[in-house]
Amino acid sequence: KMFERKYINYLRSLSKENGWEFVKANKNHYCFTGFVKKNNQYVYISVSDVRFNQNAWYYKVLIRRAEHEKDYTGGRNIYVPLPALAIEINYLLV
Repeated sequence: KMFERKYINYLRSLSKENGWEFVKANKNHYCFTGFVKKNNQYVYISVSDVRFNQNAWYYKVLIRRAEHEKDYTGGRNIYVPLPALAIEINYLLV
């Protein structure tokens, strides 16, 4: 839970730095999803179960365009490493 809380807080701070709104976080036991929004455009973010792939939270964060904050099946899946997350989300929010 501490990992999840810190990661979501990181996404919230990243959102503030980039002018996005962190809209929603859906917490599970070992994985979570969320949405960021800017100018009524949404990006879905998913961090997979850390029990099965301990490095996926850093090297393979799933993002994709979404129509709204409940669109879990939106656009094409894009996997990005954490250091490139802000760049790729900004690209999708254009």
